[in-house]
Amino acid sequence: MKKIPHFFIVLVCILAAVQLKAADDFLPQSKWIGSEHCQSTPNTWLCFRKTVHLPGVPGEMIANIAVDSKYWLWINGKMVVFEGGLKRGPAPGATYYDQVDIAPYLEKGENTIALLVWHFGKNGFSHVNSGTAALLFCAQGANLSIVSDKSWQCSVYRAYQNTEAPFPNYRLSESNIRFDARKELAGWNMPDFSGKLGASIEIVAPNEMPFGKLVARPIPMWKNGGLTDYPEVVKNEKGDTIRCRLPYNCQITPYLHVKAPAGLVVGMLTDNYTGGSANNVRAEYITREGEQEYESFGWMNGHEVLPLGEFAIGTNTTAYAMAEKFGILDRLPILIVEKMGPHFAVGDTCYSWSEDSPMYNPDGKEMIARDNEVSILRKEDVSKAYFGVHTDITIPYKELERISAVREDGTKVDLILDGRFVLAGLDELNRPLGEE
Repeated sequence: MKKIPHFFIVLVCILAAVQLKAADDFLPQSKWIGSEHCQSTPNTWLCFRKTVHLPGVPGEMIANIAVDSKYWLWINGKMVVFEGGLKRGPAPGATYYDQVDIAPYLEKGENTIALLVWHFGKNGFSHVNSGTAALLFCAQGANLSIVSDKSWQCSVYRAYQNTEAPFPNYRLSESNIRFDARKELAGWNMPDFSGKLGASIEIVAPNEMPFGKLVARPIPMWKNGGLTDYPEVVKNEKGDTIRCRLPYNCQITPYLHVKAPAGLVVGMLTDNYTGGSANNVRAEYITREGEQEYESFGWMNGHEVLPLGEFAIGTNTTAYAMAEKFGILDRLPILIVEKMGPHFAVGDTCYSWSEDSPMYNPDGKEMIARDNEVSILRKEDVSKAYFGVHTDITIPYKELERISAVREDGTKVDLILDGRFVLAGLDELNRPLGEE
């Protein structure tokens, strides 16, 4: 009986020592910082930047970094950490922090430190939202220290946005990621950036709420395999839709390098998008004019990156207008929403495995568009034609600039312009839209 209290005291001492060490890793002058222009809404992205002068480079300089929720770190233009941070929740009201030796990336003289922070902004099955998008940084070396405070620059990165429905299932704290390259802050994380971010605000000191106690990361940093070629890429005849096979069931961050006009939307998701029956995460990229490259930092899991399966236009604009009016558009089943407006399907077509069977409209006319450039591959290799996935995504009228049909001779006819039907005889469909 007497041994139990002694063991308890030793255990308490060990735990206290661990907590004390965590507290000592952050100097008292270091502060959680953010932007006064940030409301910490779900899927908020922040840019942080700091220029420091070092009289010399220490042999070791450990940076302790905490965020809610993820971060990417560059020093002097070189990526040091690709996706740092762990989901919050080692204990109620606590936050993990990473420890990174940044000495190999430092130089004598001017040094630029830049971090991109992704704030999930909502709870998930393995994440507890602090409610505040922020960064805590404290690096210590021989007679040197770099801490986060109001001297840092910080801006909300407006190019990162939310997609429209469908959204990820409620178990996930992550959101779909849309990046509008027309609003890109080019080179913000590079030493020669000539622009200026906004001012940082100090929120609280280390170990204070809403972030709580700081706990050292208990597992190694994630391994980044870098850019790797797809084992197989299948393009359609027009070259605007591709299906990319992955080397195995892996976690990927999709990368693209394209030359395009401004305003095109590139969708990215995998064959596991509906794994487990509910929607997982996907990404969108809106192009700017010219040649460009982009990597979506929110990782996905899958065996293949899926193509566009089909495109159709639902015409129940009355139901659409009512759903918008009462704010329930994103709560309705997709089989209802797809009847309200333009939508595309990712994966298989509606006529998967039955493309060769004639189908007719109520007026007796045969439906012709039952196939696409991918499903036609079934005549050569069935494994290249079908994915076992069919996900519909409906596009709000207010986000539409133009939808045109291409005739057999290559000429085009506009169907929708600026969110309104312009094809002759469709004026009635616009009446409900005018009442949005």
